Amino acid sequence: MKKKSFLMSAKWREYGRRLAIVCLVNILLLLSTAYTGYAKNISQEKRITVKMQNVSIVDVFKEIQAKTDFDFFYKNEQLPQSKKISVDAKDLSVEEILNRVLKSTNLTFKLVDTDIVISPLQQNKQEKRKISGKVIDSKGLPLPGVSVVIEGTTRGGVTDFDGNYEIDNVESNQVILYSFIGMTSQRLIVSAATSFDITLQDDTQGLEEVVVIGYGAVQRKQITSSVATVDTDDIAKVTASSPVQQIQGRVAGLTVSTPKGSDPNASPDILIRGVTSTGGQSPLIIVDGVAVGSLDIVAPEDIATFSILKDGSAAAIYGSRGTNGVILITTKEGKESKPTVEYSGYYAFDQISKRPDILTADEFRALGNKMGVATGDASTDWYDEMLQSNHNTVHNIAFSAGNKNSNYRASINYMDNKGVALESFKKNLSGRININHKAINDRLNVRLSLSASQAKYRLADYGAFGSVAKFNPTRPVYEENGEFATFQEFGVDNPIGNILNYSTENIKKVLLANVFAEFEVVKGLTVGGRAAWKVEDANSGSYTSSKNENLAKDDIKGVASTSSFYSYKYTYEGNINYRKRFDKHDFNVMANYTHEEDTWYTYSMSNSGFVNDKFLWHSIGSGLKLTNPVNDDGVQDLNGPASMGSGRSEKILESWRGRLVYTYDDKYALTVSYNREGSSIFGENNKWGNFYGVSAGWTISDEAFMENLSFVNYLKLRVGYGETGNPATGPYNSLSTVVQEGLPYVFNGNVVSAYALEKNPNPDLKWERKKEYNIGFDYALAKNRFDGSVDLYSRKTDDMLYSAAAPVPSLIKPTIVSNIGEISSKGIELSINAKILQDTEVKWNANFNASYNVNEVEKLSNADEEPVPFYAGDLPGNGLGSAYRVKEGGSIGDFYGPRFDKFDENGGWVFKDLNDEVEGYHADTDKEVIGNGMPNYFVGLTNSLEYKRFDLEIFMRGALDYQVLNVGRIYMENLDKFPQSNIYTSALSSPLRAPSQYSDYYLEDGDYLKIQNISLGYTFDTSKWKNVSYAKLYVSCSNVHTFTNYSGLSPELGGHSGITPGFDNLNFYPVTRTFTIGAVVKF
Repeated sequence: MKKKSFLMSAKWREYGRRLAIVCLVNILLLLSTAYTGYAKNISQEKRITVKMQNVSIVDVFKEIQAKTDFDFFYKNEQLPQSKKISVDAKDLSVEEILNRVLKSTNLTFKLVDTDIVISPLQQNKQEKRKISGKVIDSKGLPLPGVSVVIEGTTRGGVTDFDGNYEIDNVESNQVILYSFIGMTSQRLIVSAATSFDITLQDDTQGLEEVVVIGYGAVQRKQITSSVATVDTDDIAKVTASSPVQQIQGRVAGLTVSTPKGSDPNASPDILIRGVTSTGGQSPLIIVDGVAVGSLDIVAPEDIATFSILKDGSAAAIYGSRGTNGVILITTKEGKESKPTVEYSGYYAFDQISKRPDILTADEFRALGNKMGVATGDASTDWYDEMLQSNHNTVHNIAFSAGNKNSNYRASINYMDNKGVALESFKKNLSGRININHKAINDRLNVRLSLSASQAKYRLADYGAFGSVAKFNPTRPVYEENGEFATFQEFGVDNPIGNILNYSTENIKKVLLANVFAEFEVVKGLTVGGRAAWKVEDANSGSYTSSKNENLAKDDIKGVASTSSFYSYKYTYEGNINYRKRFDKHDFNVMANYTHEEDTWYTYSMSNSGFVNDKFLWHSIGSGLKLTNPVNDDGVQDLNGPASMGSGRSEKILESWRGRLVYTYDDKYALTVSYNREGSSIFGENNKWGNFYGVSAGWTISDEAFMENLSFVNYLKLRVGYGETGNPATGPYNSLSTVVQEGLPYVFNGNVVSAYALEKNPNPDLKWERKKEYNIGFDYALAKNRFDGSVDLYSRKTDDMLYSAAAPVPSLIKPTIVSNIGEISSKGIELSINAKILQDTEVKWNANFNASYNVNEVEKLSNADEEPVPFYAGDLPGNGLGSAYRVKEGGSIGDFYGPRFDKFDENGGWVFKDLNDEVEGYHADTDKEVIGNGMPNYFVGLTNSLEYKRFDLEIFMRGALDYQVLNVGRIYMENLDKFPQSNIYTSALSSPLRAPSQYSDYYLEDGDYLKIQNISLGYTFDTSKWKNVSYAKLYVSCSNVHTFTNYSGLSPELGGHSGITPGFDNLNFYPVTRTFTIGAVVKF
């Protein structure tokens, strides 16, 4: 049977394209028809026309109310009953019209948000009086303990046992706020009356909240999978260079770590529910419906909400990219309001939280004298030489406005971050505009989003931090002649000289355009489409001066290099949605077609042999090595590198997906999703895959048998199963690619290049596939004072991509990328939100989350014989081998090596005999799993307190049950390294007198609990400020303190992801404590 080519058949591919094109073309035609009314809609928001003859004042109020969003409040007896008026107001504001209408009356008005309060003029004297009343619930029962306060003040009190209250000295038109835990708050505008009875309803807002779930949104009460949401109002106090760091430690099962220290140029590692593969482990990131790959395109200040799809049934809608979970980001939009301007900004500086505990110059000299070793006369703090004064300044300004039909929000963000590492920095300028428009009686919705960013940065030299820790502190940075000191007798370079004799610049530009539109054909049925384009352009250049120690030693006259990366990505979608509700049934059906094309180009060039250091990399052709590779005798006499290279890659992804969300009686819910997806990167026999998810929910608390359990306000059971995929490989790993082999040679007078196969083909290559079961409960207790969720899951990844041994000569190469591995994991997640104090002057909310996860490598080969494990994490020095082993039956992150027993009388190593079959210790056989670098437990705790206009937040997080390999101790906790290297002070008391050996002696408990952030804010009373509606000032400190027994710089260095977690080798950016002062002002 003849095999189909990629995407199976052109017929189905063409159907998909036609669907997307038809949807988009129709929407654009409708948009062009409706666009002419856009300007008029904008003007109507500000001004209206009222033309009425011989009518009552109430009639005028009704006319204004019909043409605007204002609601009128008045007492009939206070209005002139028989007076008739005429109004001829053309294109005027509401205030101007009311000033005309009430001019000849004894009435005035006051605007309170979208309310207009009509009152007699004499009430402007603000006569104060006592008001009273009673507060009851929806069943007519009195509510004791309800907070009753005058809005904007602290005056008020709480209701008594019978629900009664009294407040003295209340003025007309003041607003009374009634609030109670588990109930919806109410606002009352005080009229001439003195008694006001209020009924509070049960708060179901959380259940009615709309949650983005991918290719659509549903109400929270309809969710049947494990989906977590974070509103950025809850994390506004957190300053971070990456948006994902704002939610670090705040979602159970979501791990965000900074394995390279506090480097502002480094991206955090993100894991959802632990590792699922030895390959790619990062979740899919979607911004406003478009897969973006990274978060460079969105500023933290522009984000409205995060939705995290954690389990398989939730992520199945994203098919082949859903295995590692999905993070959905929705950006902020304009609202129906007058034009507003919002500024937010902060200034921050960093302080090193911990330095290596190494010998000072005096201690180094004293040890040298004791050991009879010559030392220098200088006193150099090499670690301090690697640092620079630092700052981080961020400014964000946003403009927004809107009416019933249209709104917009535009923002500009600028960041200037000068890091603590010598010469490192990052500057970023970004902008975003979101425009929404409704037309044709609200049946057509169009959303346009444009965003752009440009970053300029210099990366820190991580290796230099490891080098300066080892450097001799009695040697100077500079010689007396001002030149950098050299240390060739020790075989090392001056790290400060290497950095300052090196020039570099990196510039990255990203542009994203996203157009989405949908049209309601009939009630409940909408068709829509999306077109998105992303362009990324990155360029780097560097130049190493001929004064560099290594270059000067080898007589290399400068080295320049330049590289570029350019990519563009197209995304086209066609959507059909149908929503129907009748009786107790609610159907929500979605069908979608998506086509994505991603193409990228790379180029690199290096050259050497420059006659001077003036041109840097900007005249790379001036280097003699590339243009004059040999002299007149045909002999190469120039030292240094020279190379050129370029490449082009592409991949295509197509998806046909659908989802049904069915709810019966708002009590029973079912969600079914299916995704058939095709990808160009896999083998000819496996271009297409099927992915699906099914989940159900049961709101137990709505059952009759729960009525007497008043303590339980909400209880919902969720169960789900889903299958998702993980690409985890590049675009051409299923093919036999060809590369140039060796250098060109001369044959028969012609220059000939040789080419060879780079890898073996695999036409059966396919996605990794994860199968996951999830069971969970959502709950709310004690009148909604406590709420949260509990989830248990079990997942297994089959067909894991792995480079396995290949038979030769039947194949050319000894390895082949195949689907042969299996990894399983299981875990528990818990979240608790508590409203501890609400009805007092001090309000206290707490949020706690915890997660547990363990994994097992079940399979590494399809062969019958026992598979060969692989090793990772190369250790410093000769012959120390690798720190990690990945083996069937083991876990990702397993440390593998000998177990330390003791030191002998000469300071030599004594290891435990682990092999009963052979007497005595043998280095090759007496090894076992000695620890694991992947934490089994993560916790997070947030305490938020408010008192009057002050707010305080304390956020803590931690990780438990894992080990960290302190690689620095292997090298520097040994007198054997002196004086070629500086050493830790702990080496002075160590009994070790032999070369370093790897074992569990250097493994340390990595458990930690960190005070991640403390912030204190004050919100000003702006009621008397002209043109200012909100103003807040805050101070904060991040990375405040870490409680841990780990002796290294930080137990987080080395990370909590990948196959080598917990590997601290000193070559990291320092961990810093950040102090911030910031402000938010709205006009």
